[in-house]
Amino acid sequence: MIFLDASFIVAYVNSKDQNHERAAEIAKEIDAGLHGPQVVSEYILDEVMTVLLARTKDYALAVSTGKTLRKYIFIRSDEDLLEKTWETFSNQRKPYISFADCSTIAICESVRIAKLATFDQKLAEKSGLVIVS
Repeated sequence: MIFLDASFIVAYVNSKDQNHERAAEIAKEIDAGLHGPQVVSEYILDEVMTVLLARTKDYALAVSTGKTLRKYIFIRSDEDLLEKTWETFSNQRKPYISFADCSTIAICESVRIAKLATFDQKLAEKSGLVIVS
């Protein structure tokens, strides 16, 4: 399985993003099955919708992207996952990462996901996962 971070998804769907070409190459690898099933979370959906709308001002793009993301393996927070996310967030050392990024780490640890598609350097460094970027 591969967890898709918001930075990867936004780069892929936003042709003006500086990482768009690399994201398109990674998406081909993912579509070919080289990294396993795609996983996202409600935090990622939230982040992607917010960032896409803010950067592109294209509501239709945000909605179509959201519809696609909801078809992937979709992980929702429960009490245990929220507690693990809080623990990750509240015990981190500089450089700090967002609560959503801490949720990504907690999910990957809980579900045993080893790969992360991201362009977020701080998340990549903190996660300890195999980074696809």
